[in-house]
Amino acid sequence: MDNKGVLNQSLGIDIAKDSFSSCFCFLNSDLSKDFELGEDFSNDKQWFIFLYKWIKKQEFHKLI
Repeated sequence: MDNKGVLNQSLGIDIAKDSFSSCFCFLNSDLSKDFELGEDFSNDKQWFIFLYKWIKKQEFHKLI
């Protein structure tokens, strides 16, 4: 992703029975959108805790 001045950012998570996938979304100051694929994780307690701790470290403005 280019450094265009990010207005908004979000993390999308798709949760299935055995796994979950993540995607990062950015709304830039020129109103263009960038998407970056995140990671695929197994859907178990260990990876859920890892994801939770990782999100807490990020500087997301809002978590919904």
